[in-house]
Amino acid sequence: MNPKPESCYANSAMQNLLYAKYFTDLVDSIQIELLLPEQITLVTELKKIINEFKKNQPICISIDSFRTSVSPEYAPTSLSTNAPGIYHDSIDFIDSIFNKMPEFENLFKFEIEIESECTQCGRKDALRKEQMHKFEMLNVIQNESITFKDAMNRELTESLVKRCVNCNPRDLETEEGTIHNILKKVVFKEDQKYMIIGKNVMVPNSKTKYFKFNDEKYLFNNRSCKWKLIGIIIYLSYGEDSGHYYSFTKRSDNQWLKQDCLGNSTAYSTATEKSIAYLEGSTPNCLNLLNTRMLLFERI
Repeated sequence: MNPKPESCYANSAMQNLLYAKYFTDLVDSIQIELLLPEQITLVTELKKIINEFKKNQPICISIDSFRTSVSPEYAPTSLSTNAPGIYHDSIDFIDSIFNKMPEFENLFKFEIEIESECTQCGRKDALRKEQMHKFEMLNVIQNESITFKDAMNRELTESLVKRCVNCNPRDLETEEGTIHNILKKVVFKEDQKYMIIGKNVMVPNSKTKYFKFNDEKYLFNNRSCKWKLIGIIIYLSYGEDSGHYYSFTKRSDNQWLKQDCLGNSTAYSTATEKSIAYLEGSTPNCLNLLNTRMLLFERI
C-alpha cells in the first residue's frame, strides 16, 4: 500500500481485505458494465489494486484514487506539518466500502437475535433480529484475567433499566422501569465467509489467557462452524483524534506478515517512504497487541 502516514487507516483496512480470498475473488468476478454509475470508479480502482497485489512483487501500490472513490471524505490531504491531520478509522472505512457496494457486505453479514426479560416479573419482549457485518466488542477488557472465549460470551449478555408493560401498565409515562436481562445470539448466515470483530478487542497481555493465533475457533458460542484468524489491525493512540494504524495478515503458507507504513529502524528506503512489509513468522510479534482495533476471521 501507499506508505503515507495519513493513509494508514485505509492501508491497514485494505491489507486485511486483500488477504481475504473470497473477497478478492468476488471483486474479480464483478462485471463493470452491470454496476451503478456511482459504483464504477470504486470497483475499477479496486480491481487495479488486486491485480497489482496478485503479482506478488515487493512494490508500493497507491490507493489514493480508491480512497477518493469510496467517499470524498477519504480523499488525500496535505502532508504539510502545518496542516492539521484528519482522523479516520479503519473499520469506518470498511463500512463506507460496504455502503457503496452491498454485494461485498454479504460476505461478512450475520444476524443478531436479541431477547429482553424483566427480572421482576419474568416477561419477555418479542424476539428482535438485526443484520450486521461487524461485531463491536463494547466491554473494556484491559487488566482482566479472562479468556478470549469468555470475553466474547460476555458480550452476549447485559442488563439495563427500562419500562415493563406488565409491571406497571397504568402509568408508563412516570414508571422508572425495572432491570431487564438482554440476551444476544449470533447467527451466522449460510453464505457468510468472514467475521469482523472490532472496538475494544482483546488479545494477549500479561493477564489474558489461552489466545492461540493459529487455532481454529468457535465464535460467540455458536458451534455451527469454526473460524481462523487471518487479519489484525492495531491502533496506537497519540492523543485525541490522533494515532497510527498498522496491520498483520496471515499468508496462505500460514506465515504472518506485518505491514506498517512507518516501517522500522532496520527496514526503510527514505525518511518519508519506509519499507512497509516484513515477515513475522508463525505468530505475530508485537508489544501493542492489546491495542487491537479489529480482528478478521475467515470461515473454515
